[in-house]
Amino acid sequence: MAAGEEVTLFTEGFESEGAGTRYTVINPTDDGNNDYFARRPEGSTGTSVRGGTLQGNWFWAAQDLDGDGVAVPPWEDNEGLVTWNDAIVITDLGNFRITAAVAQGGDEQEFDNPLALQYRFDGGEWLTAGGFRGLHTNSPSYYFEGGNFERTQGTVPSNLGPRLTRTFQDFSWAIPGTGDTLEIRLFINANGGSEQYGIDNIRVTGDDAVIVFDAALSATEFDEDAGPAAGDLTVTLPEAATSDVVFDIEVSDINMSEVDMPETLTVLSGQTEGTVSFDILEDGRYDGNEPVIVLVSSDGYATERLLFTVNNLDPLQRVVLNEIGTVQIGANCADTEDPVQDNNGDGVCLEDEEEFMEIVNIESFSVNIGNMELWDE
Repeated sequence: MAAGEEVTLFTEGFESEGAGTRYTVINPTDDGNNDYFARRPEGSTGTSVRGGTLQGNWFWAAQDLDGDGVAVPPWEDNEGLVTWNDAIVITDLGNFRITAAVAQGGDEQEFDNPLALQYRFDGGEWLTAGGFRGLHTNSPSYYFEGGNFERTQGTVPSNLGPRLTRTFQDFSWAIPGTGDTLEIRLFINANGGSEQYGIDNIRVTGDDAVIVFDAALSATEFDEDAGPAAGDLTVTLPEAATSDVVFDIEVSDINMSEVDMPETLTVLSGQTEGTVSFDILEDGRYDGNEPVIVLVSSDGYATERLLFTVNNLDPLQRVVLNEIGTVQIGANCADTEDPVQDNNGDGVCLEDEEEFMEIVNIESFSVNIGNMELWDE
């Protein structure tokens, strides 16, 4: 917090029961053993997270949720929500952060089992500050920031970032934006029998000395062929600047290929407003309609968050996994001409030639597959 004093706006340690009073729980469950989405004490049956920065004895725990789920996109089943009932008054505050002590029991086995801390300003759209998400194998969940739970561009790479352990540790995420009220909630998807999350000591802080300003886009939706200077970003100060104010602009989109935005915007001394233009890029590939996040910040000022969408115009390129060749376990492929093992049909069974995957482009033009991924299971 560069500008002023850090003000604590919210705390939750789960030391007393709060369901129905402080917070509302969707999909609560607790069988007293290994299936729960509930407030639990340290050392209770079925929990293995412990110590560290755990505050007191109680924490919120989740493992193998049995409910039908609340279908919060992009996850669909075995989900739970804890939403705090009272909005936090944040008028004239900025540079918010949410911090929590988090631990993990058994390693995550599924990529769609996240823990996410979410927020919204003035009753608007729920957004994700960050959290933890499993990889695709038995491994500790990795830290992510913002909405990048599926991809990690602009954040800590999935193989390098902080990982959870069985001991509680403090982690922190920025909440970019301003408003009059701020609401928070905890979202957890956990459907594995040994996959366990624990969270405690949730805190929200803000800066009471930053200057809150307005930031606006000329549009919230662009076609990807919109071209150079298609959009404008404008910053408006509450009063004229006494000297030039330089704002940093940070842009994030999934493929990092949708927009060319200046890195800074300047409001000149004596002025209240500054504007920059930005280009929309046509990437020539099908990638759906892409959300683009823009963060605007400067020393002594709040951080503003803006969002716009670049609409895809390119058709879906038809590339198929056409054939998979495998060799029977135990077969002596080199000494047989068994046609069952001759996957490539050349009349000879050679093991290093019979195991393959064939990807076919069924278009009449070349297709760039550089951004495609091939998964097992």
